[in-house]
Amino acid sequence: MHDLAASLTNDTTAIDNDVQDMYEFEKKISLFHWTAAEQRARQSEIVRTTIGNLSRLFNTSFDFTNYLRQTYRLANVTLLDNDNVSVSEVEFLRNASLIIDQHSPRVVQNYLIWRFMMNRAANMPKRYRTIREQFDRVLRGTNAERPRSISCGSYVNINMGFAVAKLYIKKYFDENAKNQSLEMIHNIRSSFIEMLEKSTWMDDISKRKAIEKALAIDEKIGYPDYLNSNN
Repeated sequence: MHDLAASLTNDTTAIDNDVQDMYEFEKKISLFHWTAAEQRARQSEIVRTTIGNLSRLFNTSFDFTNYLRQTYRLANVTLLDNDNVSVSEVEFLRNASLIIDQHSPRVVQNYLIWRFMMNRAANMPKRYRTIREQFDRVLRGTNAERPRSISCGSYVNINMGFAVAKLYIKKYFDENAKNQSLEMIHNIRSSFIEMLEKSTWMDDISKRKAIEKALAIDEKIGYPDYLNSNN
């Protein structure tokens, strides 16, 4: 926390106090997290209520009703008091709200910036990635930085999967192999339908339904056809 905070400002006079406050804030929140074993043992806690009843459900100063309304308003959706909502982890949300009440807006703001920066550190210059690597080394036991080429390649593949797939298809995929696979599926389906038509143990209604299902099968072989188009 201290290293990241120091990298974001030239004024270091308040860093020690700010970092200590953030640490205490996160430590309090962590007390209400369950371990993996505890999470598996817990029963699912889902409360069904209405938008208008959220404030009474949580009974904290944080106005969950107004928060959801403002969020949905960004998408031009108006939430009414009688709209239904399902809430999970009510106890954690209530406790987190109480912890927020105990700290100044400055602490909460600094903590949000810290979490955001740590989340995006992998996409930032080397000095920020180094801070994240040191953090992961202590937290997870990670000893080596992932090669930058692999990180960038994975990021592109995750966010532009079809664009990457098009390049792969163009270079490596055999169109004849796809056509052969489609032909094989069509032959199997034709043989299956022929077998159904000749069966003596099914009534006509069952045969017709089974054939409808067989004809409704959608073949998905290799990749979507539009990836071969430049449009």
